[in-house]
Amino acid sequence: MSEVDPNIQPQFPRRLPEAIANDRVNDFFREAIREAIEEERGNEFASEEEYGEAVADEFYGILGSGAIVTAIQERVEALPDRYVADTSVYDTALQYVDRVDYQSYAHPSILSPIIALMGEDGGPYYVGTDKLAHFVQQGYDYHFIYETVEEAAPGLGELYAFAWGLWSEGIELTDEYVENYLSSHDRSADTETVSRIRGEITSFMESSDAVLYLNPSPDFVKGWVVTRWLADLLGTHQFGVLGEALTGIISYSDLAVNEAGLRFYFDLIADPEEMAQNFDIADYVTPEWDEELLPSTFSPVIEERIEEAHGNGIKWPFVYGLGADLSVPPWMFSISVPVLYHTWRDAEWRLRLGGSIPLTLDGSALAGDSRGFVSLDMAMRISGLHFTYLTSTFALTEAVASNDPMEGFHPIIEAGYEVMFFGWTSVRLGFMFDMNDYIASFVVGILRIAR
Repeated sequence: MSEVDPNIQPQFPRRLPEAIANDRVNDFFREAIREAIEEERGNEFASEEEYGEAVADEFYGILGSGAIVTAIQERVEALPDRYVADTSVYDTALQYVDRVDYQSYAHPSILSPIIALMGEDGGPYYVGTDKLAHFVQQGYDYHFIYETVEEAAPGLGELYAFAWGLWSEGIELTDEYVENYLSSHDRSADTETVSRIRGEITSFMESSDAVLYLNPSPDFVKGWVVTRWLADLLGTHQFGVLGEALTGIISYSDLAVNEAGLRFYFDLIADPEEMAQNFDIADYVTPEWDEELLPSTFSPVIEERIEEAHGNGIKWPFVYGLGADLSVPPWMFSISVPVLYHTWRDAEWRLRLGGSIPLTLDGSALAGDSRGFVSLDMAMRISGLHFTYLTSTFALTEAVASNDPMEGFHPIIEAGYEVMFFGWTSVRLGFMFDMNDYIASFVVGILRIAR
């Protein structure tokens, strides 16, 4: 439980770090800012602001680039154990969110290690290392939107940036939000103006090419025409891409950190040398960074899943899905249907029923080698969404009805590497051994699981 207020009950148990990480975090930031300044030294700039923006861009490349894990996270998580407390998935409510129940919401592997940070108003506040990624990365995105919009609509850049944060978490922008912003900035907030601005912001999120350059898109797809085509096809346009659509969690804490990151980039651009000497993360950290003090909300599906798991314990759910494998050689195509699925800690078991046919136009080969099978898969987590798997398969061919029925039985072993995408799709690479024929073949497969 956070030490900020002993009366606040934790959402879930957390192992807390022993040491405050402010000084170490400050060192990382100051070193990166100095490195960025050195990169720009000797270049000519039209103004101090242009120089500051160039330093900010260099700084972002040092600590903020990366679609999955940013450099600042890697550096902080490499600190000694007294500064970083890993969050075991078994110690959290999200331990109950297994792959079969993912369906576009949170997976335990997204939970970040915890560090302790002090703010100007006290602390310690216990925050995930992903908060520093948001501070650097989404703070940069906010500033990018601010600059993009401010040129065309002075005074609205910050509103658009904040609206992007809501959008990326999966929160619809409301007239009330726009009205409150305009009123607090001494701008006209009549009904017609509010409605018009909200419509323009929504259109910006859905159609502006600028949004395609924002994280978490990997660098190689930023601005790619295919990215735009997929966004148009799916109608998502990154709505909820950092929140509900991807994890099933809307983090208001993330939004607070994003806004603090925008303020940081304003400060960095205004005076890079001052920040290189005196940057202090405490200037930006607030209680809202701690998700225990500013709780997130879960999607209805994940809430239901957690409540169900707490009430009923471990389940062996029946599932539906589709598995497909291609083995070479011999050239075989297999398709299967998962019928039972179970997860426990870092292990997963799946029971599948399916059939295989040879990839040949030879009718006799097709008749003789086609087989039905039942498979039991066991996958063990390596880290995050990466697994090793072992499959034992019992297959039958037409030969079981011949004079030598044992020829029709094929015990098969398959082992390899599996990585999960989107929570319900796995791509598998491995080797398969037919124990009857001692034939080894390379296997590429896809397994889709749903509940």
